[in-house]
Amino acid sequence: MHPRKHFKTTKETMKHISIIIAAAAIMALTLTACGEKAITAEDLPKAAQKYIDQHFPESNILIVKQDRDGLSKTYEVKLDNGMELEFDSDGAIVDVDN
Repeated sequence: MHPRKHFKTTKETMKHISIIIAAAAIMALTLTACGEKAITAEDLPKAAQKYIDQHFPESNILIVKQDRDGLSKTYEVKLDNGMELEFDSDGAIVDVDN
C-alpha cells in the first residue's frame, strides 16, 4: 500500500468520525433540552401569575407544567374550574381552553 494513500484514508476516516461525534453531541443536547416537567406556581413567570390572579381570582391552580422545545419554553396551567391556560416564556397568555 502506498503510504500517501493510507494517510488520505486515515484522514478521511478521522473526518467521518468527527462528523459522527459532532452529530451525536448535537442530538444528545437537543434531546435533553426538550421535554415537559412539573413546576410550582411560584416558578411561573410573574406576568402569568398576574394574569391568573386577575382573571381567575376564585380558582386554584392544580397543575403547572413547563414544556421545553429546544431553546423555547411554554407553560401549561390547569385550574380547578376546568380551565387550561398556556403561556409563552415571558408569561404572556397564548391559549385558553375549558
